[in-house]
Amino acid sequence: MPSTAQFTVQLAQNVAVLGGLATLHGLILRRWHQQDPRTQLTSGLLFGLTTLVGMQVPLQLLPGVIYDARSVVLTVAGVVLPGPSAGLATAITVAGRLTHGGVGVWAGVAAALTSFAAGVALRRLRLNQPRWRGWRGWLAVALFSHALLLLTQLFLPAAANRAFLVEVMPPLLVVFVPATIALGVLLDLIQREQLTSAMVMAALSGRTSPIAVHLNQSWWLSPAFISALGQHRGAPTAEVAEALLSIPPHSTGHDLPVSSPDGTRHFTVECLPAQSEAGLDLGRLYILQDESAEQAALARARHFESHDALTELLTGRALASHMEASLARDGAVLSVDAPDLRTINGRHGWTGGDLLLQAIANHLQTLKPPEAVAARIVGSEFALWCPGANGLVAAEGLARTLRAGLPLTLDPDAEPHLARIDVGLARFDRRVSPQVVIERAHQALIWAQEPDRTDAEALPWYASEIGRDVDRRIRLLQALPLAIDHDELRLVFQPVWDLADLRLVGAEALLRWRNPELGDVSPGLFVPLAEQAGLMPRLGWWVFTNAVEALERWRVRHRFEGTVAINVSPTQLLQDGFGAAVIRHLGDRDLPAQAVELELTETAVVDHDRALVRSNLAALRAGDLPLVVDDFGTGYSSLLTLQRLHVRKLKIPREFVKGTCDRASDRAIVKATVDMAHALGLTAQGEGVETEAQAAALRELGCDTVQGFLFDRPLEVEAFEARIQCPITSPEDSPRT
Repeated sequence: MPSTAQFTVQLAQNVAVLGGLATLHGLILRRWHQQDPRTQLTSGLLFGLTTLVGMQVPLQLLPGVIYDARSVVLTVAGVVLPGPSAGLATAITVAGRLTHGGVGVWAGVAAALTSFAAGVALRRLRLNQPRWRGWRGWLAVALFSHALLLLTQLFLPAAANRAFLVEVMPPLLVVFVPATIALGVLLDLIQREQLTSAMVMAALSGRTSPIAVHLNQSWWLSPAFISALGQHRGAPTAEVAEALLSIPPHSTGHDLPVSSPDGTRHFTVECLPAQSEAGLDLGRLYILQDESAEQAALARARHFESHDALTELLTGRALASHMEASLARDGAVLSVDAPDLRTINGRHGWTGGDLLLQAIANHLQTLKPPEAVAARIVGSEFALWCPGANGLVAAEGLARTLRAGLPLTLDPDAEPHLARIDVGLARFDRRVSPQVVIERAHQALIWAQEPDRTDAEALPWYASEIGRDVDRRIRLLQALPLAIDHDELRLVFQPVWDLADLRLVGAEALLRWRNPELGDVSPGLFVPLAEQAGLMPRLGWWVFTNAVEALERWRVRHRFEGTVAINVSPTQLLQDGFGAAVIRHLGDRDLPAQAVELELTETAVVDHDRALVRSNLAALRAGDLPLVVDDFGTGYSSLLTLQRLHVRKLKIPREFVKGTCDRASDRAIVKATVDMAHALGLTAQGEGVETEAQAAALRELGCDTVQGFLFDRPLEVEAFEARIQCPITSPEDSPRT
């Protein structure tokens, strides 16, 4: 009789055999599905051939009694395989047993059929009755199969067979029942894991929300679950696992708090049953919704309702609310603006402008006292509220510091650029709303930016007369874009005379604006406004095209051989393709380039090294169009710059012309300018000549051409045409209209 060790070895062999079969069956299922004929044929052959191999290595239990693993294999096959596969395995086993013959052949056949029937019965039972799944079901099939075997043997007619049964059943019941239970449970775990893991992982891989699946006491976690909760790849932490397992199936809305280094995060959990393709309830599926992310998004949205997205400062409305809620009775509001923003955007793109705005925001946060509050109002305008008894002093100190400029580096290879900062101040007043106080500071800022201020060094505090002046400026700024479309603009032309023989040699085109409501608006007022509003490229092109049209008409009607000088704004030179457009426009009208002079400010001349300015000036030089430097001597242009730009004429400003008769220094400056111009092959022209003494001084100093009220005021188009037809011979001949 075999020892206990032999029984143990036999049991271990059965475990290994069924484990291998389970693995092979799982691989087959991954390649083909459960109902595929190839699956059924291959799995049936695997299980059937295994029983034949088992018959070749039998275990002798008692004299005449042979035990092998076929009953165990067939019982398990009937449970886990489809009917055709299990039937094929049984048929192979029966055929092998009949072929082998010997003692107990029919008992072996009966055992094979009984095992097959028991497995099929348990399969149906487990599919229809979930409570029979697991180890209880395997114990039931073991007992049931042996009971059927016992009943079959009891009804055999031969007494020898009954004696055989008495000798065989005890060892069979001792070995076969635990083997069936152990091997069945092993196969159940292996097969169910292989059948479901691929399905589970496929489901998890495409999910963007955190998902966890619990099957057969095992966990599968989606990458989103691991990332969101910071769990281990194998299973969630004990705290999270316990919370998930306590949630009943088919339920939603359960709160799952999870501790993390940055605080507690909250998830809502939905629990669903995880089922196999056959409808078996395999475990639980948990879908988590990160409420923390939604709460964070809502909090961020609420934050940007009151904060500027670029600078993280308060918005203007939030600043007004903050001032309204404050208990402060006094203080000041400081309005801050960066007028260079439009220019920086044109030269460096929006990225450069954003860097400027962020630099100003950081500058304000660094300079302001702790109790002060900064905000970005709109565009390049900021506001700073300094509350309390020391608010006025703090605001004035900040204003002086800010007006010194802000060092800004936009190009790593260039020196820091000193950005201009303008300020305006208003006292905090509880009798009006905070929004009105902020608006008053804004009006003081606009007033401070006027180019003709006589007290530029004084701090611009708001006053009622400033408000009235700013209101007019705002009305002008609103009306200016419509001036072109409503035919409110016109050109006048101031004649240019050859000083030697008082011959009419040209004219300067000057822009005028008459608004139906505001009346005549001074160019000294609306031109700077147009620059601030970015309207100069459009206004400048209107002046150029209309001046060229007038020149073309004069050349045709009156054979006018003189030139027309047209002022060009620095912002026009920053427009891509401006120079080429000027040359093309003249060519379309068959006008020689020398007939038009473009007057540039010294600012534009100094900026000639910038890429767009350099490109436009190169196009103008290539077209042989004369360039004139206006108000020469008041800026920073150099002789080298004049040579590079091929300037044709220098205009001596009226301030120097006026002093030629009574100030030796002005006379020396004019003489030096004229001599330098002639040495460079240029023409010198005096501006603003109002007296005969000034004209005589300029003639004596060698000036070539002049313009001014002594000869003519700026003339309307018709009056200038009359001047072409009836030239003057001396200043006394001019009507000076």
